[in-house]
Parts: sequence; structure tokens; C-alpha cells
Amino acid sequence: MPTVLLLEDEEMIRSIVALGLERQFRVLEAGDVWAAIALSKSYRIDVLVADAQAVCLHPDVDFLGEFQAHSPNVKVLLTSGHDRLQVSRSYNGLTAGSQFLQKPFSLGLLGQTVELMIRPALPPVESR
Repeated sequence: MPTVLLLEDEEMIRSIVALGLERQFRVLEAGDVWAAIALSKSYRIDVLVADAQAVCLHPDVDFLGEFQAHSPNVKVLLTSGHDRLQVSRSYNGLTAGSQFLQKPFSLGLLGQTVELMIRPALPPVESR
């Protein structure tokens, strides 16, 4: 079963989202970047679902760089109540190379997005 690490600083939101994802994935929870980094050292993470604000609460920490050092193949899905452009501007291009979902979103959409990120790309169809 694929493993998702959920980084969300608001405990109630983290709990609800984790419950929604647990039907499809093994879910690890972190309330801050330090807990997320510690989990990345102990588990193989397939997808990091992270609240952009939680990632950027510690501007002196290169969280994504540190995280990807331990989980180099991790796919990143950022979430925020702000739109992607605003998040990118506010957090120095944080959204580059990642997927993005604007809050609020349904748990169904989140699950589908994570599933699509994990599923390997289909091989090209050969024409005859």
C-alpha cells in the first residue's frame, strides 16, 4: 500500500484529511516540518501532502530539500487556502515541481489526485 505523509499544522484538519486518505493509502501524520523530516528518515514516502504555510513557518529551513534528501523519489502535493500563483509568490517559488490543490477541496478529489501522482504513467501506444 502506498505511503502518504500528511504535513498539516492544524490538528483538526490533519485528522479529517488523514481519515479520508486512510481508505486508499497508509498515512503518516506530521504537525510540523521537524516531525515530517524525522518520518522521512524512517519510512519510504510515496507522496508528501503538505500545507504550504506549514512548510514555510520556518523560512530558515530548506524543508523540501532536506525532506527529498531522505526521500528522493517523493512526489509533492501542496495545499493552501490561497491560489497557486499567490503561494508561489509568497513563498519564493515553492510550488515549482509540485502538484497543487487549493483549499477547500473534497477528500475524494484529494484521494484521486494522490492516486494519479502514484500511478505510473501508461506506456505509449504503438501504432501499427
